Amino acid sequence: MQRFKLIGLSLLAVLLFSAVATATASAALPEILPVPTEATPLTFTTTGEGNAVLLTTAGKEIVCKKSKSEGKFTSADKGETTIKFNECTTEKGAVKCKNAEAEEILLSKYVIHLVTLKLKPGLTVLGLGLLVLIPSTLLAFTCGVLKILVLGAVIGEFLGINTLEKIKTTETRKLAFLEEKSGLQLYRTCEELKAVCEGKEFLLKSTFTTLEHEELASQLTTQVVSLGKEAEVHF
Repeated sequence: MQRFKLIGLSLLAVLLFSAVATATASAALPEILPVPTEATPLTFTTTGEGNAVLLTTAGKEIVCKKSKSEGKFTSADKGETTIKFNECTTEKGAVKCKNAEAEEILLSKYVIHLVTLKLKPGLTVLGLGLLVLIPSTLLAFTCGVLKILVLGAVIGEFLGINTLEKIKTTETRKLAFLEEKSGLQLYRTCEELKAVCEGKEFLLKSTFTTLEHEELASQLTTQVVSLGKEAEVHF
């Protein structure tokens, strides 16, 4: 079992999640300690660094200049997050996007899981990641006359943390959602938790106007993460 010590308001689970570690087949499940509960959650916030981009395989693109989130873990590996995207446009900035009457795109109380990722094919090097599940109710918003739906799931990787590294309160870390190619996420599978990851492929999809035109999509964003209190993660 690897122990990754996190200190202070450094990264959400970046701290929690992004360590690069050499793991074996018998590696334990990712576990936050002390274990959060509903009464004593581990809270976090994130702030976007640069633009957040949704890009489909057909080349449709939505760019948001601002993004942020807040959330909490209420168990050893599971929690929820609410994400806001602001100043979002399509058609090369000509058309504004929003949900309801607000000039923003809101993802409310999405389920998240702490997971491990295979960083290099064929190797046993694992990293820590964050799986965000979009519920069956979908994420819906409009860009002018277009109605956009986003569904599926997305996995982010925590960057820049070495095994057993201690994270100081003055340091920051980043959570990156990356693409393999246009419209296809880099991370589509995870190793642990097996109950969540085993045998599954997590794809992000979008539809523009009609469900008959569903396309694979990628979300590109880098988030700077801060934890509400000291914590450590074992994996």
